[in-house]
Amino acid sequence: MPDVPITATASKSRTAPLPIFMAHFAGIPLNDARNQNAALYTSSNFRSSSWYNALALYNANITGIAGTGTSGLQSTSFATNAAAAGLPANFWQANPAVFAAGTGTRLRRNGGNTRYDAVQLELRRRLSQGLLVEGSYSYGARQTWTQPSLRDGFISIPSTGGPDQAFKTNWVYQLPFGQGRRFSANAGRVLNAVIGGWEFSGQIRIQSGPKFNFGGYRLVGMTEKDLQGMFKIYKVPDANGVTQIYMFPQDVIENSRIALSQASAISPTGYSGAVPTGRYLAPADGPDCVDYLDGQCTPLTRIITAPPYGKTDFTFTKRFKLGGSRFIEARMDLYNVFDNINFTPVGVGGSGLSSWAVTSAARDLNASQDAGGRITSFGLRFSW
Repeated sequence: MPDVPITATASKSRTAPLPIFMAHFAGIPLNDARNQNAALYTSSNFRSSSWYNALALYNANITGIAGTGTSGLQSTSFATNAAAAGLPANFWQANPAVFAAGTGTRLRRNGGNTRYDAVQLELRRRLSQGLLVEGSYSYGARQTWTQPSLRDGFISIPSTGGPDQAFKTNWVYQLPFGQGRRFSANAGRVLNAVIGGWEFSGQIRIQSGPKFNFGGYRLVGMTEKDLQGMFKIYKVPDANGVTQIYMFPQDVIENSRIALSQASAISPTGYSGAVPTGRYLAPADGPDCVDYLDGQCTPLTRIITAPPYGKTDFTFTKRFKLGGSRFIEARMDLYNVFDNINFTPVGVGGSGLSSWAVTSAARDLNASQDAGGRITSFGLRFSW
């Protein structure tokens, strides 16, 4: 992007922020009449993209401009000019001498708690007539504390940690065939070897999906309900015919990429190229509000839940009696029987379309040896 000079106009209202810049760049006091002379705005900083990009209409970086970095008005290189312009030492920062000494300040307080309220229902059928069933449902609400500003006290906001709802069930069913069972209880050894000793067990887990906080974005062309409704799995073939997975519709992604990554401080539209249209996510900053504090322009939290997680496992067991307490047990385990791919959802990506793509799915290689997808294992055990 070429450097473009920023000039002042004759109106005091139109040059409202510039006298502060002039105080730091040239040492001119805020109320000095020279601030109305556009010809005096000769500092190279006005032509530096590292400065004027921070004033982009849709992505301002006020904390950066007011910071202590190279492109910050609190930089030590501007301290002499600011003092000459009559700005007090604490114009930007309370007790600057304390920070200059490198000691900083400390604030000790109570707060920062988290809260978890939940209810759980559990039903259990003890093993009777060869059948055992257990099931549970839980609902939990997590909250965490935050303090957006020292001017405010701590407040509770919804947390994105853990699922809100979970349903789990497991069972064991000893099929009622063969010796000692309800049907064919007097079966001979050969018949019993075929129909007896079968057992079917399994477990099912379904839980609400991961949660994301979109509170730091403006919603354009859509409501919060619309955002929740469209946050799901989309399978889209690319130019090579390869299926790509996304969490948002393509039009939302493409326009959000423009809004979030192509802001410009020198373009009349506020964007360096095409202007986003339709429905999209935009930075909190806009023509009507500059987000210098969390929650200043957008809600602190806007919790959106991804599609639910589900997994079903089956186990089939066959026992062959060998006499006495000896038996052989053959076992087949089927993990994720229905081959349910629990994609790992993503939130907002970067400037490229690929950075919005879902590229992984739920796995657990350490605990349950779940490598993802459907897995079958066989086992044979001899007990005596």
